[in-house]
Amino acid sequence: MTVQYGYSLDSGEIRWDMTAIKDLNETGICITTNICFAAGEAIYLRIQFPSKPFQWLEFKGRVIESKAGGLLTRVEFTDLSEYHKASIQEYIKWFLSAGKGGG
Repeated sequence: MTVQYGYSLDSGEIRWDMTAIKDLNETGICITTNICFAAGEAIYLRIQFPSKPFQWLEFKGRVIESKAGGLLTRVEFTDLSEYHKASIQEYIKWFLSAGKGGG
């Protein structure tokens, strides 16, 4: 799965980096990041699910916690639409069935 995260620079521009997902559910995501974020900081996500390979889904979130030494960053989704929730549920079902040898 392809994932990008973005954050605002002092100039007002958004910087985008690629990352890996460590955990994903309907309320948030845990990713690796290149920097440590402050709790409450706004973060933007673009996710490309295997079931929708030609479509980037964009999410907004706020940082819950960001830890040095691996830079794991936990993000809570904000303003999640029903379409986004359904896309996450669909991916989780696909992932679990693939892990069990099905699908």
